[in-house]
Amino acid sequence: MEKRFFLCKLFEKNEGFTLIEVLISSAIFLSLVVAICSLLVPWGRVFNSLSQKIEEEENLLGSVNTLFQLVRYSNNLQSSSDGKELSMNMSSNPLKIYSQGGSLLLKNKGVANPVAEGCSEVCFTVEGSKEKPLVSAHLVFGKEVLDIKINSCLLLSP
Repeated sequence: MEKRFFLCKLFEKNEGFTLIEVLISSAIFLSLVVAICSLLVPWGRVFNSLSQKIEEEENLLGSVNTLFQLVRYSNNLQSSSDGKELSMNMSSNPLKIYSQGGSLLLKNKGVANPVAEGCSEVCFTVEGSKEKPLVSAHLVFGKEVLDIKINSCLLLSP
């Protein structure tokens, strides 16, 4: 007595599929694949646009954090006459922040390092006295526009 697998019992008659059956099953399979792909492609576009939006927000928040830290710990804050540049001294080291070529740059010792990418417009103003300056910054990242005021006197000190 010969043992056979379960699937072998199903195909004992040696009958195959007809050409029509193969064509119909292929058409059904291809239509399912096309339907699934047509649903996945728009979701990929949504994911890419959301990823880009999140990256813009991260750049914006990173640049705001950097500005707060620099204004907080520096002295001799001055903005250029056109407002495109903010200069300051930190530990007698001159620093400059400006936008160029879509990047917000921090110039330190003659070398400009990017603070954030995607900054298309920037405008700085410094008001108040040297001891208590108030820095206003207008930043544009893509479609996001941010106007902030930074008061360096809000330091936590004893």
